[in-house]
Amino acid sequence: RAPLGWAYVALCALVALGLGYFYLLFTCFSALFAACLLPVALSGMEGALAGVKRIGLLALILLVPFLAARAGAAPKPVPGGRSYPSCSLRHIGPLLAPAAGQVVLARAEDTPELLYRSQIETVGSLYEHGVPAFMRDRAAWRAVPGTSEPQAVVDTGAKYVLFCPMPGRYLLVADLPPDTLWDALNKGAVPPWLRAVGSDAAGWTLYKIVP
Repeated sequence: RAPLGWAYVALCALVALGLGYFYLLFTCFSALFAACLLPVALSGMEGALAGVKRIGLLALILLVPFLAARAGAAPKPVPGGRSYPSCSLRHIGPLLAPAAGQVVLARAEDTPELLYRSQIETVGSLYEHGVPAFMRDRAAWRAVPGTSEPQAVVDTGAKYVLFCPMPGRYLLVADLPPDTLWDALNKGAVPPWLRAVGSDAAGWTLYKIVP
């Protein structure tokens, strides 16, 4: 039974690695297979010891993501400090109507919902073979705005920028000094090459890139 069990583990690992290689969306599958197949790896241990270790490993699998999420939660607003909008995308469609069919610079992680709720195109996301587009999106947010449109923004082909202020700093710019395009918009310091087209109750503002 043991050889068959390990053969099954190897087959699942190969499938997970293959999916991760061809489609970026499936890169997490290797970790998921490893977690699901832990009982097979522990099957050769004695009953009592195996039971204790299985319980410990299952607790670790369940608790680590929960603790990580709690640690990475957005900071609570300081009393008397700046309040932030919800940044919900549920009703984003009307705001994005003027940009229908155009490329919009937005956060990569918002792309699936933006594409579902509107007729725009986004610069990039992390789906399948979208790594080059994601890197262009990342470079644009990391650019120093200046008085004219940065080359990194030009390279995206975007005609609009969608932004909503939030506490803390965006992960894609967190390793840089706070002088990026994202930081400027988060402070309300809109560069001269952006013109506000509209905003909504959730806190989103659509900017048009102007010469």
